[in-house]
Amino acid sequence: MKTVLVTGVAGFIGSNLAKALLEKGYRVVGVDNFDDTYDTHFKESNIAPFADDANFALHRIDIRDLPELTAVFGKEKPSYVVHLAAKADTRKAVDTPRIYISVNIDGTLNILELCREHPVKNLIIASSSSVYGNSSHVPFTEDQPADRPISPYGATKRSVEHLAHTYHHNFGMSITCLRYF
Repeated sequence: MKTVLVTGVAGFIGSNLAKALLEKGYRVVGVDNFDDTYDTHFKESNIAPFADDANFALHRIDIRDLPELTAVFGKEKPSYVVHLAAKADTRKAVDTPRIYISVNIDGTLNILELCREHPVKNLIIASSSSVYGNSSHVPFTEDQPADRPISPYGATKRSVEHLAHTYHHNFGMSITCLRYF
């Protein structure tokens, strides 16, 4: 049975992905710190339907906690990683950029390093339409410039895309970045 590690598993996308993966016969390892940016009661209810599933394991840790995250990778040995965890809220990011940089960039660096050390078949990273900034070219396209985000959140997501590219280039890692919106 293949194991998929999903960071941000208690969020809307993460919990729906975990449910779908479990239904397809995957083993799912969830990582989430239950950050209070969004109501934690919603997060608890998101994972409740499969929390007791024998093929689901939940680790309540922060992706910035490298020793704990390293232990999860060592114990669970994921074949695939879907990295959805992030500090999200473009408006709050303007007032408190350091936490966004810490979680979104430093936390993602931990994921990249651990995927390199514990080779996974593919790492999927959630990016955002915020990388486009205030582009007037709508709808956005993948080949359109994404070099002028207007919030620290968007800047962190674009930075993560650049880090992903360097890990692919330097280490041959299979990485997919998806710009959700």
